[in-house]
Amino acid sequence: MEFLPRVQQLQQGPGCFYLRPQLPLILKSVQCPEPGRTSGPRALLPDLAAGVLGADRLQLDQVLFAARQLQAAVQDCCGWTPSILRQGPEQARPAGGAIVLQLTADLQLGQEAESTAEPAQMAEGYRIDIQAETGAVLSANSPRGLLYGVRTLQQLLQQSAAVWPELQIQDWPDLPGRGFYHDVTRSRVPRMESLKELVDMMSYFKLNELQLYVEHSFLFPGFSEVWRDDTPLEAQDILELDAYCRQRGIELIPSLASFGHLYKVLRTRSFSDYCELDNPGTAPFSWYDRQVHHTIDVTNDEAFAFICYMLKAYMPLFSSRRFNICADETFDLGRGKSAATVRESSVNQIYVSYLKKLCEFVAAQGRSPQFWGDILEQEPELMRELPPQTVCLNWHYSQEVPEAPIRRLSELNIPQYLCPGTSAWNRGLPAYTAAAQNIRETCRLAHLYQARGVLNTDWGDWGHYEQPEFSYPGLALGAALSWNKAGLPQADFNRSLSKLLYGDSNGRLAELLQQLSQASVFQWGDLVQYYDIEQRRQREARGELPAGERGWLEQLDEIEESWRQRLGQARAHNLKLSQLGRELLALLPGMDRSCRPRLEPYLIYNQGNQLFNALADTLACLKYGRSTDLLKAGEHHQTTGQLTPLKRLERLTGPAAPDPALTLDAWSLAAALETWYRDIRNLWDRVSRPSERRYNDTMIFWYADLLRTL
Repeated sequence: MEFLPRVQQLQQGPGCFYLRPQLPLILKSVQCPEPGRTSGPRALLPDLAAGVLGADRLQLDQVLFAARQLQAAVQDCCGWTPSILRQGPEQARPAGGAIVLQLTADLQLGQEAESTAEPAQMAEGYRIDIQAETGAVLSANSPRGLLYGVRTLQQLLQQSAAVWPELQIQDWPDLPGRGFYHDVTRSRVPRMESLKELVDMMSYFKLNELQLYVEHSFLFPGFSEVWRDDTPLEAQDILELDAYCRQRGIELIPSLASFGHLYKVLRTRSFSDYCELDNPGTAPFSWYDRQVHHTIDVTNDEAFAFICYMLKAYMPLFSSRRFNICADETFDLGRGKSAATVRESSVNQIYVSYLKKLCEFVAAQGRSPQFWGDILEQEPELMRELPPQTVCLNWHYSQEVPEAPIRRLSELNIPQYLCPGTSAWNRGLPAYTAAAQNIRETCRLAHLYQARGVLNTDWGDWGHYEQPEFSYPGLALGAALSWNKAGLPQADFNRSLSKLLYGDSNGRLAELLQQLSQASVFQWGDLVQYYDIEQRRQREARGELPAGERGWLEQLDEIEESWRQRLGQARAHNLKLSQLGRELLALLPGMDRSCRPRLEPYLIYNQGNQLFNALADTLACLKYGRSTDLLKAGEHHQTTGQLTPLKRLERLTGPAAPDPALTLDAWSLAAALETWYRDIRNLWDRVSRPSERRYNDTMIFWYADLLRTL
């Protein structure tokens, strides 16, 4: 059997239990001692007739939700809908068996769980007993544990439908915190349906924390200049999502940029006075500037009050008692209005003083603060100045995760989460292999140093081009390895993921996606950087570039050198990508029909990767005189741009139209780029609001126009 996460203990018997349409799904009321008493029973599923209020009512609702999730899974996998019944502790199970869900305060799990797990982890544990004659019993200490047991039964249903093997499963999480961090601020703001799908996916893989990264993409009152050209999340969206998460055993933790990364907020006339740098809104929009600017002016008490206004406006929307203030990558600190203050002390000391103020403010509101640990990584002792309930989010995204900073925080007894990444940003398809290595090593270290948890991050740098669902494999791997420290070989994970997430009976799809992500030479991030710096060069030619920005032009040489090292092989790489695309299509007959739509975005982005490869080589050849395998020796070649408009139209739409991914033809490539991008915009609109896609549109059309000048 395939389970993600892998269950802690599993024993399989020789027989099978057969589900049938008349088989009920029973909620069992179990009697157990009242807490603090040695005798006297307490019903964990109280009698509705007696009147159920407060926590008992909530608990009953959560148990009923878990039952309905299992009921829906049976309907999907077997074709019928079982009845949900309730029984008291003395009532016998119906003849012919049943599926029983029961809460109990004294559930005993494996010896390893009892000796290593904390109470919070034990509360999320569950036990499943499936017997051929009597049916299945799912027992748990809490509604959340019951829900996790239902998720395991869902995966069993996907594979076995109505024929369940005899099983005994004991399962519990090895880490209490298992989270996912999703960027909803850089260009792409998800639709509510997309956010709910993400929450459902997290619940399916037994994650229990979600954070949404926000800089400016929330509709703060009085911020109309900030969000007037955007489609931000609103208060009612957060309230709805918070309730949706709670029902699925997930804590929605607020995350708000409150120190650095305030680019759009501090560029406005309304709030530019609070920026570390002078005149922050004079330059045109730049992806690079968004990544490195702007930081709040720490010398201005009114600027701090402004940040507090944002925090107080945002936190009441969440039921969570935690708050992530971010405070990462404060690159501008000490380079503007705080320069004199920094000269009297140090950048890190000024940083931690302001961070302490933020954390104390959050703590005074009854929340436990969290922050990203990159700035203080070299001086972790400074974290001791923060309130004791503050948690450091310790992130590293390389394949070789440095152990020393993690070990040092552990030695200092500073609470920490370890934060790997999906490696989905700046690319069409995530770097699945690199992400897997990063996630694996991060989770190993989290278990070794007993971190509070793992928070797997999914960023949207450079326009958030990647389709959000492409991060699900990284999400699932982080969930699997934070739940079960025993580990999971990548080949086994790929097979399980292929079957459970993509409905691929061959178990090959995840491995093909991994190969697909490795065959691209030029990525979205390469094109963004080239475009961004070309805009600066054009501004310089017009005399519009400030002296302080001219140093960035040197990066153009570095980018072009990076390109030169990868040039000339677009045709070979594109042939490989085409072959992998055909292999993906060959999997369709063996895929569950409901899962087949998941392939379409991959196929469209695969086409984009081929066009990007061809674009880079075409520019290199026609603009810089470099050689490329798009134009083979002795091959007849005539660019479409040399034709008359009518002949060009006939060539582009006729049966002999050149393949722009395999042939050097700038005009054909421009047309293919625009046609393909229409599909990308359709995919975007399915899952995301318009947000700031206009910047992506502008760049793609700029490249198409550039190709037509060559």
